[in-house]
Amino acid sequence: MSAELLKALYGKLFEVVSTGPTVYNPVHVAVGGRIYALEAPPETTLPFITFTMDPPSVENFFSGTSGGSKARFTSVATISIFGKVDAGAVAIMDIEDKVATLLHDVNLTDTGFDRLYVSTQQRGSIQYDGDELYLVDVSFDLTATQT
Repeated sequence: MSAELLKALYGKLFEVVSTGPTVYNPVHVAVGGRIYALEAPPETTLPFITFTMDPPSVENFFSGTSGGSKARFTSVATISIFGKVDAGAVAIMDIEDKVATLLHDVNLTDTGFDRLYVSTQQRGSIQYDGDELYLVDVSFDLTATQT
């Protein structure tokens, strides 16, 4: 079920908000579509985003008189935002704000789960990473239930 959680997160990051012509969500636009699982390819143009997810914990439940069982999956996803120092701290914090707005307090659908709720765990602060790079991490709790 880890794959379904990652696919749901990926789908939200690549969400189309209108068609004809296609317009993506503000996060996708802010990084020019450079959104990658785990790590970006070498020499990727800045800014870009990577995302990772901790292995989900699983808690199994009985569903009562109707038979069957339910399971709750919980995990933490981290979105890492990489940006140029030359663009300034405000530019990368603007992207961080777009990420937090896109993913806080949302229910994701079409995930293979009955429910998948995403909420902010921790907002990031800028880290200076080398001569040219800023980094900001934002963490989100993912809670999903499955019949």
